[in-house]
Amino acid sequence: MADDSPADCAIPLWRVLEEEYCELEGRPLPGAYLQQRDKELNSIRDGRGTIEQENAAILPLVFGLIHRLPKPRVGLCLSGGGIRSATFTHLPAREHGQPVFQ
Repeated sequence: MADDSPADCAIPLWRVLEEEYCELEGRPLPGAYLQQRDKELNSIRDGRGTIEQENAAILPLVFGLIHRLPKPRVGLCLSGGGIRSATFTHLPAREHGQPVFQ
């Protein structure tokens, strides 16, 4: 039976950001980025690296890729589930009746 512990099922943040990049840009990741990423991953995985080690090595590469895009990006993360969270996160989403984020 496979080990289904949370650590084994976790998706590294760098992979989530790569997928978002491809979805938002409508194109695959650049070849030079992939080569550098794979080089880093191979050196980590040879030693049975952890997700934390992967994130430490790959996230700076992903952030650099995103920051070099011609159109600036904004990330918004919301957490919670109570009435205060709902009020706080809903109200700033509109400015003069128009969505702030498109």
